[in-house]
Amino acid sequence: MAFLALPGDAVSLEARARALDAASELASWQGRHEMATQLATEALMIQRQLANPSGIAGALWLLGVNALAVGDIAQAQTSIDEGMTVAHAAGDRAAEALHLRLSGMLQRTCGEPERAIPYFDASIALWRALGARDELCNDLGELALTVGHLGDTARARELWAEELLLAYEIGEAWQVALYLEGHAELALIEDRPDLSARLLGAADA
Repeated sequence: MAFLALPGDAVSLEARARALDAASELASWQGRHEMATQLATEALMIQRQLANPSGIAGALWLLGVNALAVGDIAQAQTSIDEGMTVAHAAGDRAAEALHLRLSGMLQRTCGEPERAIPYFDASIALWRALGARDELCNDLGELALTVGHLGDTARARELWAEELLLAYEIGEAWQVALYLEGHAELALIEDRPDLSARLLGAADA
């Protein structure tokens, strides 16, 4: 945040936009969605000024993430629609994958988990093609949660198993915790509350 407090002429617009994106993502992770939205909005203004399609798509994704987090479905959809259009036109497959993931999360939030699956499948395919294993981990978990809620516990376990292997390979401990939480949900679905409690305890640890 100290960097962002510097006078406007002390840093380039490109550097300020990148810093705003990073600060917005951090605030979002911390649950400070109003601040995250303000930061992403400023980043979007700068990226539009710079006519940077990838930057525009990224800022729109951040706005969509935070809109969805506070239940503003209409704003989330608006951000996704423009973000996908910009990313596709620019050939930015990573940005497309991020917006596909967010589309799946939006459908699930709206109570349409079946409609979420194609979005997650498409995002996973892009991450595999790009070799982005950390992002692939995220989407495998999202899809596992979705199919688990739909009762397809066999596929959910397969997805969680792949997610866990990747998490160990790339050293993402929080993804291991996500795996345990996912299996805790499956245990609840299968009416095994004791196992679910043990798995959640392990995830907390």
